[in-house]
Amino acid sequence: MTSPTPCNDPREPRALGSAAVALGRAARVGARIAARIAARIAVWIAAGLGGCAAGLGAWAWRRRVVLGASLTRVAWWAALAAWWTAAVGLLSGGVLDVEHSLVVFAVGTGVCAAVVAFGGVPRVRWLGGALGSLHGASAVVLWFVVSA
Repeated sequence: MTSPTPCNDPREPRALGSAAVALGRAARVGARIAARIAARIAVWIAAGLGGCAAGLGAWAWRRRVVLGASLTRVAWWAALAAWWTAAVGLLSGGVLDVEHSLVVFAVGTGVCAAVVAFGGVPRVRWLGGALGSLHGASAVVLWFVVSA
């Protein structure tokens, strides 16, 4: 059996040092290659997303009237669902969560104000005003009930 030479003995500090140097060089080269590949991929993704965003923006601009009308109706229905949830929660006789309900009523009033401001059809603006008044009245009634 031959004895290991100092250069290939794993317990020799010089052998560990040369292996660490070689590993460090390989890591630097690998990091440079990975950085170049990642940069190319990032540019490719950004170019693709930029084209998609431009196409989506053009599509939305062509259909802005329909999208605006749909958005006001979705906002109105969301405000109605919020009022219904808060009112049923308060009237169910369970735990009275006043702070949460007041916030829901206040946000609903704001959403309905946006529906009144941006609604294109008079019927939608009128319904937004009516639902906003319902939110505001519910908040005032709740405030008086809790304060009394």
